[in-house]
This record gives sequence, structure tokens and C-alpha cells, in this order.
Amino acid sequence: MVFSRMYTKVYILKSVGWDDLYELGFGVHQWNITYDRLAALISKEGKGLAALWGPTMFFTKLSLLLLYYRIFAPDRMTKNLVILGIIYCFVLYTSYLLLTFLLCQSQIIPYCKHQWNLFLLTTSGLNVFGDFYLLAIPLAAIAKLHMPFREKLGVSAIFFTGLL
Repeated sequence: MVFSRMYTKVYILKSVGWDDLYELGFGVHQWNITYDRLAALISKEGKGLAALWGPTMFFTKLSLLLLYYRIFAPDRMTKNLVILGIIYCFVLYTSYLLLTFLLCQSQIIPYCKHQWNLFLLTTSGLNVFGDFYLLAIPLAAIAKLHMPFREKLGVSAIFFTGLL
């Protein structure tokens, strides 16, 4: 899938953007991982696997934000919202990585051992906020377009597929 997308971008469209550089398409698709396999992987790898989640989420969201930056380039407000989103994601996932990997894995502070669920709940809440923020950026730009409401609704529906 990634190969065909990159082939189309490079050879047919002849237009590769920054967002394309962050598309990583390797490994097993999450749809094909069974619950038993995932549970075994998590119990075996523990919090070390959780340390990989932060950078993965950061580069995934960075890819979308850079795509928005390219698509909505003429709109100054949208560009500022994208830059704010990049800063938010960088701070969130860098702090997540530092707390998970450097502090919790090395047992420098015992807080991580006893408050891991609270840490995950807080991180999850901030991640969900970031997801909705990511969804709201194109909707704000679409609302300003000069087109009939029905067409705006259709274009917005494309971005609402992100809720699925």
C-alpha cells in the first residue's frame, strides 16, 4: 500500500510533500493482530513497548499536521493551528517518552511503579484531546470556504471518517 502510494506521488503526480516522508508502512497491520498475540506481546515486552508508542503517535500525527499545512497553506489561521498542534504533540509525546523510558524503565523514581495507571489515564486523555484537535483543524478551514452548505457537509464528512 505504501509502495503504491509513493509510486503515485513520485512518478505520476510528481509531487512529494513533507507529510509523505513520515509515512511508515512496515510490519503487521494492526487489523491482523489478534488479542491473544497482543496480550502476549505486552506482557512479554512490558513498558518498553509503551515507550515506542509515543514516537509512533508523534510521527503519525506529525504526518497529518504537515498534510494539513500543505493543503490549507493559504489560510493563516489554519497554518497557526497546525503549528500549535505540532508543538502540542511534540511536548506531549516527548514528555511521555521521557517519563516512560528514562524514568520509569530505569526505576529512578518509584512513582511510575505505583502510579502507572494514573499516568496512562492522563496520557490517554491528552491524546484524545489531540485527536479531536486534529479533527477540528480542517473543519475550521472548511467552514470558511465559499461553497454551498451541502458541499461543505460532504467535504467535512471525509474528515469525519477519522472518528471511525
